[in-house]
Amino acid sequence: MLPLYAWAIAGVYLPSHAPGLSVVTLWAYGAATALLLVASVLVHEFAHAIVARTEGLVVEDITLHFFGGLARMSGEPPTPRSEFRIAVVGPGASFALGVLFLLLDSVFVYGTTLVAEGRVLRHLGIVNLVLATFNLLPGYPLDGGHVLRAFLWRKTGDPLRAMRTARGAGRSIAIALVAVGAYVFLFTDRMTGLWAFSFGVVLLLILGLSDNAWAHGAQAIARVMRRPAVTLEPSTTVHALVHDVLPDHRQTEFLVAAGGRLLGFVSLDALRAVDRDLWKETTVGSFMHPVDETIFVGQLDTVANALAQARSNGIGQVAVIDRDGLIVGSADRSSLERRDR
Repeated sequence: MLPLYAWAIAGVYLPSHAPGLSVVTLWAYGAATALLLVASVLVHEFAHAIVARTEGLVVEDITLHFFGGLARMSGEPPTPRSEFRIAVVGPGASFALGVLFLLLDSVFVYGTTLVAEGRVLRHLGIVNLVLATFNLLPGYPLDGGHVLRAFLWRKTGDPLRAMRTARGAGRSIAIALVAVGAYVFLFTDRMTGLWAFSFGVVLLLILGLSDNAWAHGAQAIARVMRRPAVTLEPSTTVHALVHDVLPDHRQTEFLVAAGGRLLGFVSLDALRAVDRDLWKETTVGSFMHPVDETIFVGQLDTVANALAQARSNGIGQVAVIDRDGLIVGSADRSSLERRDR
């Protein structure tokens, strides 16, 4: 789409606002404007990615397309606050860029003979402001849809119900864009109408393609977890683990808990450092890894989020805890992957 956008600037926009430029100059400005627009979209997506990483999510890739971009993350934000921060920073970056381009035009170019440069800066400023505003429409997969989900999630405590509402709002916005775009194309402005119609179709396609994957991944982990969780007391000796537990549970890592509360996990690899003569005296609590946020999820978390945790935490499973912090179940990577298909 870069040559097409460069042509729109060089062949349509600038000739009508800054006449008299040579073909080479027009195309130079067109190419520069197109590249600056791509850079602006990248800044928008990098803002999402950077904040997502600070929230503990892995950003797998960033894809650019005609209508913007998409930063793909493994897993979902762990809290409504995380979802809000990741969502709102993208439009915030676009808004800041829009203001920056307009200020550059106003301070350094406006009122001078640099008409073409001013038009380019003004155009980029307006486009970034429109991008920021449009992305805040309250419907998934737009950033505003994630903001809506964060608000509903915080209000109801149910991330799945919040996502269903955000997806429904996104579908309504997409249908409205298709209808309005078709009307505008037929009766007023063909370019604006085509843009709105096309974007509505793209949103519907994204929602349609992701429906099945979301339906599987959005199941609450509480519905598919193993009950009760297989855990060890911190006072369990290595001897008891090897002779009493392992024959029934062939795992390489075990969750450690006391009184229903998660304390950490122990890996069988750590047993190699324990002298066999000391197995009856050494407890798992003496060499377990302490608990951290990567080895548990809430019972309202989704299968997709639990799977992302199990894949990245190094132990291949997660504990599931309730609102009081008590273990109510567990889930391992292999079973979650079967559920996620």
